[in-house]
Amino acid sequence: MTDATTRTDFFPVIIVGAGPVGISAALRLSALGINCALVEAGAEPGGDLRASTFHPPTLEMLATLGLTEALIKNGLKTPNWQIRMHDTGERALFDLSVLADDTPYPFRLQCEQATFCRLGLVMAKTDPAIEVMMSTSIATLSQDGDGVTLAASDGRVFRAA
Repeated sequence: MTDATTRTDFFPVIIVGAGPVGISAALRLSALGINCALVEAGAEPGGDLRASTFHPPTLEMLATLGLTEALIKNGLKTPNWQIRMHDTGERALFDLSVLADDTPYPFRLQCEQATFCRLGLVMAKTDPAIEVMMSTSIATLSQDGDGVTLAASDGRVFRAA
């Protein structure tokens, strides 16, 4: 609950969760000239092993945010993509090099989600259009005709359009 002495911080956009989607959204909003807050309950991005493959269209999109080259330096290029039918032993092998005329990234990139979050968060923390708030758990939120109000577990209150 808030009282009359509680200050409410306003942001055009508030993103809750500093995973790959939240970080990407914050960086994209900044690129469009839109200030935002990126709020994460954890002190650091999650380190669990998840979502380890980036495909060419995703690498193209992440290049517009300035992340692709750093991901490539930290990952493993995989020129082939394979689908296996375990019951029959059949497999289909896709050679992504045939896309070389269509994309600057004719490969899949193996790079852990935790690496993406670590690299993206470094960029977000140094971006003046993004206010990063780690260790900030949202306790409640409410919406009205003018926006959304979020209350953090520590008593801080945020408002977004």
